[in-house]
Amino acid sequence: MSEALGNLEHLVRRHPAGTALFREGDKGDKMYVIRTGKVSIWKRIADSEITLAVLGPGDFFGEMALLEGLPRSASATVIEESLLIEVEQETFEHLVRSKGEIAVRLMRRLSSRLREADKQIQALMSRSGGARALSLLRTLAEPAGPDGTRLLPPGLTTDVLAARVGLTDVESDQL
Repeated sequence: MSEALGNLEHLVRRHPAGTALFREGDKGDKMYVIRTGKVSIWKRIADSEITLAVLGPGDFFGEMALLEGLPRSASATVIEESLLIEVEQETFEHLVRSKGEIAVRLMRRLSSRLREADKQIQALMSRSGGARALSLLRTLAEPAGPDGTRLLPPGLTTDVLAARVGLTDVESDQL
């Protein structure tokens, strides 16, 4: 999506690792497109912080608050120094109206996120932490190569896996 935004250099901001961009429940006044770096999207459920996604260059987030006019549904934290394009409501509406390709990309990405959310809900409905972890591994693994091998994304550690599926400390130790 970032290439479709054209020259919006004046909207680019640098954020160091650890920056809280917004918290669940905040009023949403802008969306973000990642030029460089990584951002974690997470949600607090009971006493756990569940990582919903780790986003990188080309990904966007925060658009739901602009589309719906509702408070943020999750929190966003920079986990690797990032350059972010920060798009406010008026600019967002102009881009969606004037550049049809942006609207189509936005709809495709939202559809993909809905499909992923459905998978996460199914996995979280499972009572077994191990079953939830296995389901996520199947989702994240690349398609099988000629030799049948399926690779996992770089940087996927047991800690990341545990956070993504909401494992308890006991379940996490069993990974």
